[in-house]
Amino acid sequence: MFRDEASTRHPIFLARACGHVVAVNSKAMELAGVTRESAQPSDGRFQVDSLGEPLGIFEENAISMVKDAIPAVTAEKVKEHILEAVKALNSFGITSVHTDDFLSINGSDYIKIGPLKIIEDGSLGARTAFLGAPCADKPDTWGSLCFLRIRWTR
Repeated sequence: MFRDEASTRHPIFLARACGHVVAVNSKAMELAGVTRESAQPSDGRFQVDSLGEPLGIFEENAISMVKDAIPAVTAEKVKEHILEAVKALNSFGITSVHTDDFLSINGSDYIKIGPLKIIEDGSLGARTAFLGAPCADKPDTWGSLCFLRIRWTR
């Protein structure tokens, strides 16, 4: 698993920009207890190889299987990491960056909070958008319906 090249001691959780797919290392799956015997959730999935071994790719609501198992980082630690990253970026002449992880930040003179995306299903780029027909380039994929219609009518 390529994420293990970075670390097998610390959990690694990499989210795609759309938020519908994440890639994790073996440590994150170990903390979550995800193995070849783990059941696929009904409202998402994790990818497996031809032998049924989890590949560390989690889609839609299966993401919570690993996200909830990784120890939380304190707000102070996040600020520390942001300051370190800003210093590193500034050393290359980069003066601005953006994120769509609005849950971890508060607005200020330097940080602006932008629009909110409300979704019923996945995204086309991650091939998780719920479609009426299979994806043209992947006929076995129709996407994932994250929320049952009944949840939207409550």
